[in-house]
Amino acid sequence: MCVNPFKSIIVRAVELVFACDEALPARRTVRATRGAVVDVAPRAGVGTGATEAPRGLLLASVRD
Repeated sequence: MCVNPFKSIIVRAVELVFACDEALPARRTVRATRGAVVDVAPRAGVGTGATEAPRGLLLASVRD
């Protein structure tokens, strides 16, 4: 565990390089598709999203 804020930036950079190194082989095996797999008609609705951030949980709601 790293508690030094200056060293934690280096640790995050190393984690980012590791994540990219793991993701690239998986990306090469996935084939891109054109268009939607299933046709869906747009309609009004409500959406909610949540994500974790360093300053805490971020929530968003959207009404159409």
